[in-house]
Formats: sequence, C-alpha cells, structure tokens
Amino acid sequence: LAGVLGGGDGKPPAVLFTAGHGLGLPLSDPRLPLHQGALVTQDWSGAGPVTREHWFAGEDLSADAKVEGMFAFLFACYGAGCPDKDEFIFDEQQQRRPIAPFPLIAQLPQRLLAGGALGVLGHVERAWTYSFSGVEGAKGQSQPFEDVLGRLLQGRRAGDATDQFNVIQGDRAMTLTEELENIKFGKIVDPMELAKLWMARNDARNYALLGDPAARLPY
Repeated sequence: LAGVLGGGDGKPPAVLFTAGHGLGLPLSDPRLPLHQGALVTQDWSGAGPVTREHWFAGEDLSADAKVEGMFAFLFACYGAGCPDKDEFIFDEQQQRRPIAPFPLIAQLPQRLLAGGALGVLGHVERAWTYSFSGVEGAKGQSQPFEDVLGRLLQGRRAGDATDQFNVIQGDRAMTLTEELENIKFGKIVDPMELAKLWMARNDARNYALLGDPAARLPY
C-alpha cells in the first residue's frame, strides 16, 4: 500500500479503493485520535491481536507520496472518522457510551487531502455489511460501490458520483419510518427485523465525503 501511494512509476493511482478492517481502538488508548480508522492490512494474519505493524495510518504516508489528483474510497470501520458516542446502542434505557474523547476525522484522509487528493469517501463509525447485503441478507450487492467508482471514472463530480449512498440512506430511512408508523396502527413487527432496519439506516447515513464535492478526475 505504501508503494502504491508512493507512485512507483511517478504517477498516483487515479482511484484507490480499499475494503477491509479499520482499526478500532478502545477509549483508553492514547493512540486513538491519530490511529482510529487506520487500515488494517494483509500483514495481519486474521487471527490474534492487531499490533502496530499491521495497520497503515496517516503517519505512514510518506511526505513525498504521489497522491495529487487521486480519489480514495476507503471502506472500513472509522475510515473517515469517529463520533464521540456509540451510534449503535441497542437499549433505549442506556446512555450512549463514549467511544472517543471527541468527534474526529481520521488521520489518513486528512493526510491524503493535504497531499493533493481530490476527495476521500469513507465511513464514520463502524461499517456494517448492510452496504452490500441489504436487510434481507443477500450476498454480493455491490452495485452502490460500482456506481460510485463508475461515475468517478466517467469524470463526474465527486458529490454527484457519491450521491448513490444518499439515495440508499433516504430509502432506508423511509422504510424504517413506515414500519414505525405501522406499529402505531397495530402492525406486529419482528423486533429483530426492526433492529436490522434501524442499523441499516444508521449504517447508510454514516458515509462521508471529505474534500470538495465539485472536484472530478481530469478526464
């Protein structure tokens, strides 16, 4: 990853898409403000603790990295940032537990933008599977991701290219609202299904575009 962003042939990638784990540190860890959402790479075997050599954070991006004119889509937990309170608390009687000392933007997107990247699309809070499985548990629904990448490569502006996730958010919010209204009129809804709708709505609304929404790849 460092080699790709270093521009081995002198050119940055036009589009960087990553899909994997984003680092989630406990509130007590002093590294959280700088490393929350760092990309866990294939250096980690998938078993055992994740240690510092297993993740790629903003500080790992070299000062001479070739990222000017690039657009990055980082699909990972906390890839774009982290709120200060847990947005997926299940018990309405509980207070939202703190998960960060303050709301923050992840360091890697900041470093990419400072290096000249046109934009970074990522996820705030934890990224669940609803983006590609829906609430029905279907597998391989990758169309929203394909739409974003395809529009970017067509030279469409970042705000327009990433609008697909706004459409999904609106659709899921409407579905949840309708079910809550139906409950008021006596409909019996499976609590598990209602919880899925609520989590899917929260998951969809947490995509964030960092950078200028009017920017586009120079094609």
